[in-house]
This record gives sequence, C-alpha cells and structure tokens, in this order.
Amino acid sequence: RIKAQMEIVYAYDALFGIPATRVEAMYRQAYASAPHIRFTRIDESFHFVMLDQPERFASAVKAFLNE
Repeated sequence: RIKAQMEIVYAYDALFGIPATRVEAMYRQAYASAPHIRFTRIDESFHFVMLDQPERFASAVKAFLNE
C-alpha cells in the first residue's frame, strides 16, 4: 500500500551459492505490487549491507534521498 518512491538495497555475494539473477528475481517478486520502486544490489555483502559495505550503502541512500 506504500505509494511513495522506494529504494530496495539488497545484498549479494557469490557465497550465497545461487546466481545474482535469482536473488534479484526474488526481490522483484516480493515487491511486484509496489508502483514506484528501484532496486540496488550491493555485492560482496551479506544480510547487513550497511555493516558489510558501509560506504556503498551510504552512497545508495544519499542518491535516493537526493532525487
């Protein structure tokens, strides 16, 4: 029911053992009903993207907020 712009920042690492395309598809399916959404994958990170890749996470958040 969220109508505002959304940015989904998600983690990916090859150690997950599944292709990045499958992870992306999972997120896209989970948010398929959201009308205004963008996805940003941050590689070489796990569940806590903000701890694993703090600079890249901050950059993604700043880019979203500056739109």
